Amino acid sequence: MKHGSDPIKIFLPSYYQTKSMRVLILSVAAFVVFSCNEEQKKPVAITYLNKDAVFNRDSVGQFLNVVSDDQMDSSKTVFLKGIDLLKNGKNATAAIDALIQSLSIYPSANTYYELGNAFLEKKEWTKGLQSFEMAETLGFKPMGSALFGQASCYAEMDSADKMYNYLRFAVQSGFVDRNKILNNPHFNNYKGDGYMLTVYNEAMSGNGDPEEILWHGYTQDFKQASFPLKIDSGFFRKMGEPQIISYDYEKFVPEMRDNKFSRDVGSEYFYVNKIMQTELCSVVLYGCRSYEYEGAPVHYILASFDNKGKLVDKMVVGGAKTFEENFKEFSAQNNNRFQVQEYKNTYEKSADEEGYQNNKVVNRSLVSTRQYAIDANGKFVTTQQG
Repeated sequence: MKHGSDPIKIFLPSYYQTKSMRVLILSVAAFVVFSCNEEQKKPVAITYLNKDAVFNRDSVGQFLNVVSDDQMDSSKTVFLKGIDLLKNGKNATAAIDALIQSLSIYPSANTYYELGNAFLEKKEWTKGLQSFEMAETLGFKPMGSALFGQASCYAEMDSADKMYNYLRFAVQSGFVDRNKILNNPHFNNYKGDGYMLTVYNEAMSGNGDPEEILWHGYTQDFKQASFPLKIDSGFFRKMGEPQIISYDYEKFVPEMRDNKFSRDVGSEYFYVNKIMQTELCSVVLYGCRSYEYEGAPVHYILASFDNKGKLVDKMVVGGAKTFEENFKEFSAQNNNRFQVQEYKNTYEKSADEEGYQNNKVVNRSLVSTRQYAIDANGKFVTTQQG
């Protein structure tokens, strides 16, 4: 991706160099937005993909080759507004507008996937299919969900052969929730013929237990940690753009499933590292980035599970959920012992009067240090505190 402040230049094959295509690909407007990373970035000039081009693979590909990654945060803010409208506001029309706006700032697989869901609610099957296809093209994970979305569209378009084929592909790619498949309202016209269950059983043949497949799908994207490992105030910035955890795995992320609504549209969760894996348990580290207000902090959660994916223990070990909380730093020298230190931040200006945005931390005082061990079953045991 292109970075920096150099002017953007687009080099297209000759067959793109028509006036209509040049208008189609880019429209440019510059205004000031600020990143919500851990420390403030310079203002970002936004370059837009024309909204008429969001379903054009070539146009999207060309745009992603030249657009700055700095636009991702601005796109995510609009994306979460769209999800709020769709899930909480029950307003698919307004959600579609917001999601397309997000795509025009920075196209992403997650946004296309949710746009497909919004079009399904609006009964716009062709546009829904296009959205799920674009999600697949951009590598949406879990891929089975994008394929299942396409199967739903084909079912409503009375294309039975394609519906069954994409249902088969979806199951083979990890979409194995039998109840979701058999109770999908878009499949209502096909439930009576019995063939749907046959397709499911054939696709599942040799795959194993559906719950184990789902658990494997969740854990496979955690990269093994390298030790020593430290999560401090600069960790998120060094990560680059994180890989987002799909809400299809909310069973394993308590913060997702415990919300009042089906989704916490103010936050997104992302993979960090696999800390430990044995025959008895797995210990993983994931993060949460909030978009509820500009410049919100990032926090990190350590969670352990038994070998079937049942939660054993979890705790916030790094960062902070809000600026009012003490800031935590996580460090681990190996895979079964770790330390959490808490600090109280002192700001340059009164937080009550000036808030936290553009308010520098001038001092950080240590509040506590706690040492932990991870036992054989995945429980976090305090070994020392001070």
